[in-house]
Amino acid sequence: MSSRGRQKGFTLIEVAFVLLIMGLITKTFIGPMAAAHKHKLYTSTETELNAIKEGLLAYVVAKGVLPCPVTIDAPFASNAPAQSSVVCDRSQGGVPAVTLSLSGAIDSQGALLDAWNRRYHYAVSLSSHLTRGDASSPDWLVVGEASSVGVPHLEASLKLCLHAAQGECSVNKTRASDLAFVVLSRGGIDFDSTDEIENRDSDDIFVINDRSSDSLTEFDDQLIWSSKQELMYWMLRSAWLP
Repeated sequence: MSSRGRQKGFTLIEVAFVLLIMGLITKTFIGPMAAAHKHKLYTSTETELNAIKEGLLAYVVAKGVLPCPVTIDAPFASNAPAQSSVVCDRSQGGVPAVTLSLSGAIDSQGALLDAWNRRYHYAVSLSSHLTRGDASSPDWLVVGEASSVGVPHLEASLKLCLHAAQGECSVNKTRASDLAFVVLSRGGIDFDSTDEIENRDSDDIFVINDRSSDSLTEFDDQLIWSSKQELMYWMLRSAWLP
């Protein structure tokens, strides 16, 4: 081939070298960009979880009760029963976005979605004192019931553990107890780690842990919660409790 012909194109080696360089450059930029995007999702969810807690506490101040969780399959219009006339008997479900006046994406049942377009999971204590007030009415979900029971006798059933405990939470693994509500985002993936499975089994025990991608301890759930003492404080301030 003449020198003039060689100047009109690239050899296969030159093309391969260019592609290699482009691949390295792409990999250099895509990794940090993906990590930054994932961090943004977690940060956004943390901000929204705090807004949810503020919304729930504001609802308690205004109504004297916690709102009922959104069911999975009920029509949207029936997911917000009047707390004064309908007793809420479900302890877990979605966050009622419209009831709490929360902005953000919602599903067809009116449940608020997180940054991954998955439902936030909202759990509320169904504790009811056996001898004070109405034993068939959950203390935190029926208007006036907490007042009838009285501050010294109010209980809450939800617990937060540092590690999965198969339905139990030992003293040395307990992060918080006597919780009135817990709200969590399950992140982008439902891992099969024991800690994440504990957060999906619909009991009163929840786990909080550091975010991890280790194959044995995979965990990316994010949680907020409120103790019975915190709820009583706001109910006392807003005169729902004597």
